[in-house]
Amino acid sequence: MAGHTKAIVLLSASYVLAGFGYITSATFLPVMATQRLTTQSYAGLLIWLVVGIFAMLSNPIWGALAKRIGETKTLMGLTLLQAFGMCLPIWSDGAIGLYGNAVILGLTFVGMVSMTLNLIKNINPAYSNLLIGLATLAYAIGQFIGPLVTVALAGKQDNFNAGLLVAASGLLLGLVLVFFFQRQTQRQSSFN
Repeated sequence: MAGHTKAIVLLSASYVLAGFGYITSATFLPVMATQRLTTQSYAGLLIWLVVGIFAMLSNPIWGALAKRIGETKTLMGLTLLQAFGMCLPIWSDGAIGLYGNAVILGLTFVGMVSMTLNLIKNINPAYSNLLIGLATLAYAIGQFIGPLVTVALAGKQDNFNAGLLVAASGLLLGLVLVFFFQRQTQRQSSFN
């Protein structure tokens, strides 16, 4: 593992933020749909149906893109797209913002997970199981923190916009970390 610490820390830290972003939207999107789309009696369930449909489509799309441009660049694009999706319910209170977020969440989260796990295990294949376990822990930490922060920011009005904004900001910070991860791995491969 020696010589790979910086790359592991950068990718793991970005994955904490990915977990934070994913769970913030996944947890509170159905609640927001129920709050905002009062004429749709099954809005919370429909949101999850949309997420699921687009999640099924995501891996073939992002896998093909990763073969063309690389996993790290694909991960950066997915992270940016998910951050954009977090902002849609903030910019649009109605169905467009909520369902747009659901589409983007479905399209991105599976790809982000598979790209990150593949990247981290390839840092040092001899320790791939340990690295995947570390990444899973990182994602779980983000998933644990996300709802706590979002609920604290929602206040008595149950307005989740601030939580979505923090999640989007975290994803953008994660994007910067992935960029530095890419530079670190390029630097290491030029020394080998």
